[in-house]
Amino acid sequence: MAEKRVSVRLAAVGGRQVRAELEGVGEAGSRGFGRLSREMEAANARMAAFSRRVKVAAAAAVAAATAAGVAMVRSGLQTVDAQAKLAASLATTVASIQVLERAGDLAGVSMGQVEQATVQLTRRLAADIARAVSLGRRGM
Repeated sequence: MAEKRVSVRLAAVGGRQVRAELEGVGEAGSRGFGRLSREMEAANARMAAFSRRVKVAAAAAVAAATAAGVAMVRSGLQTVDAQAKLAASLATTVASIQVLERAGDLAGVSMGQVEQATVQLTRRLAADIARAVSLGRRGM
């Protein structure tokens, strides 16, 4: 292959003026980049401060969620414990107490009211049984 070379030479009219303008453009660009650099550093500092605040807020949210979870588990365990104690006092199962509680919820009756009614019923039955035994001993 043959190789061809072309040379181009540019000449500027008023070369000193063109040079001064190009230097002015260079200086303006340098100042602009310097200002941009300072603004970017300030923006980075603001973002770092925001990031620290977000981390603190996220840690607080995680701690609150953990505390809420612990409270929910504790409340659930207390409910199961109360159901187990009530079931033991009535000689029944926790499952039957849970069914009773669900039925109470559907009827608009709280478990506290159900427990109170159960205690009253147990006392009345015990009193009636004691009377019946007493009457049986007397021969009536």
